[in-house]
Amino acid sequence: MNHQNDQNKESRKYLIPVDGKYYETTKEIYEVYYQMDRRERYLEERDIKKGVKSFSDISSAACFSPRDLTLPCSLALSMPR
Repeated sequence: MNHQNDQNKESRKYLIPVDGKYYETTKEIYEVYYQMDRRERYLEERDIKKGVKSFSDISSAACFSPRDLTLPCSLALSMPR
């Protein structure tokens, strides 16, 4: 039975998605790819849990000020510094 398991491990194909298609790769590349993928998802989940916003989430109509990143440009520019 162990001999059969060893054959299955040797014949296993490792596939990773690239631009919507799956490509066969080595076990090492497969493991690194999915470690990076999981790390990225973990960071996104952590940001959502902590309420972190990315710059791409902020409206382009907002003017960035050290005081308040969500102020409209007209308000931020009229405030004394």
